[in-house]
Amino acid sequence: MKKKNLSRRMFLLSGGMAATALTMIPGQVQAAHSPDASGTEKDKPGNQQNSINGVYNIRDFGAKGDGKTLDSPAINKAIELCNSNGGGTILVPPGVFLSGTIHLKSNMVFHIGAGATILGSTNLADYQDVVESKDSKRGPWHAAIIVGNEINNIEISGHGVVDGNNVFNPKGEEEMRGPHAIFFNKSENITISDIFVKDAANYAYIMEGCNNGSLHGVRVTGGWDGIDLFNCKNFLITDCQFATGDDCVAGGGWENIVISNCTLNSNCNGMRNYGGGLKNVVFSNLVINGPSLFRHRTHDTPSKREDLVYHNSWHKDYDSLSGFWLAGGGVIDNLIISNVTVRDLRCPVWISLQGSFSDQNQDAAIRNVQISNLTAIGVGKPNVSSLIQGSADKLIENILLTNITIQSVSEGNKDMVDNPIPERVGDPIELPNCYGMYCRYIKDLEMHNIRFSKPDMDERPALICEKVDYLQMDNVRSMNESDQQAILLREVKVLKRNGTGSTGN
Repeated sequence: MKKKNLSRRMFLLSGGMAATALTMIPGQVQAAHSPDASGTEKDKPGNQQNSINGVYNIRDFGAKGDGKTLDSPAINKAIELCNSNGGGTILVPPGVFLSGTIHLKSNMVFHIGAGATILGSTNLADYQDVVESKDSKRGPWHAAIIVGNEINNIEISGHGVVDGNNVFNPKGEEEMRGPHAIFFNKSENITISDIFVKDAANYAYIMEGCNNGSLHGVRVTGGWDGIDLFNCKNFLITDCQFATGDDCVAGGGWENIVISNCTLNSNCNGMRNYGGGLKNVVFSNLVINGPSLFRHRTHDTPSKREDLVYHNSWHKDYDSLSGFWLAGGGVIDNLIISNVTVRDLRCPVWISLQGSFSDQNQDAAIRNVQISNLTAIGVGKPNVSSLIQGSADKLIENILLTNITIQSVSEGNKDMVDNPIPERVGDPIELPNCYGMYCRYIKDLEMHNIRFSKPDMDERPALICEKVDYLQMDNVRSMNESDQQAILLREVKVLKRNGTGSTGN
């Protein structure tokens, strides 16, 4: 079998993709910052009511900022005038501005200044659902405090706060979720910087069908997901902090996405892929920490629904599930995970095709994945390892693992080693066969400089590779002298190894 050159062919992407994404991020909303220098009719004082040099202070439109008066009508009035004048800056000054849905328009800056808070109204009638949901079980899924629907050239900036106020909606998803904090639909050229979102009643940020955007220096605490991108292209998420009650970063249908220099803390997953694939995606320079600072709110749902009871059963108090849960169907192609530290959660990496290739996900495939310089400490409890698994119908292609350290705290026994692994392993909850990493149904797999360690009482292997066509191993070993069989190989067609620990077939 002729070996493919993974390192040369696959991943010129790591530097090049980030540069490509940067060039595709807009010069942002330059026109919105300054009036037209040509002195056109729109800039004459008579057409710039309540505006100073294109800046619209929402207090000039009747916003009170007392935390009691509903201020979203006044804010929307300012936005409408700004829009009719060709764009500008909406200024949210210090104060607490009670708000329902705020409808952003194209070519403007929405600036939430230091000392300003936009507080979500607890009256659900104050929100508008701008996109009809296809799933009736989710209720008014697209309602949000701040909405951009089919707009272009928009910036949200400032050091202020968007407070979702933990709004409860008994008719929402899971019989409790309320409006998102910030939602963009089919929009382009989006810049968000320095905003603090807290206690979102659902997601802090959600983007659907959006292109060319960046989030920089934002902070999210509480709520459910930090940011979800669905069918989005050309986004940079950099220097952000997420501490969420659900996934930090999630979604699917991504193309040309870079997430870098961020800290993630979740009661679920640092990164979760669902509802579509990932193409040309980089995760770099991340710290993913557990346990969660915020309990999963669904855990407290007083529901007898079977799906919620199951859901809550594996959100144990403040546990964090995984660093990367990539099992959402679609095609994963050209994915890089590099320079990542994962600490005190169950599973560092979980990459899996959802079900058999003959199932409903006919387009499902995973290929060209590189994971390098990953350190996982205090992981594996109660008895779960990392996973990379294709299916018998569709092997994963071209996996390169380099410089990985996994320090497990699990306490499994040798009787677990031969437990059957199902074809569909969607949830990173329990995988007891080994303590480090389980790999199955892979066409070609390279592993270089991989180290595993565990408590001495754990009797399982560090690594199991099963049904692999081509496996190359270099310096793959357990750091425990007590390991009798650190590496277990089953049905590996071609094996090239150097400096590995003990193996068995």
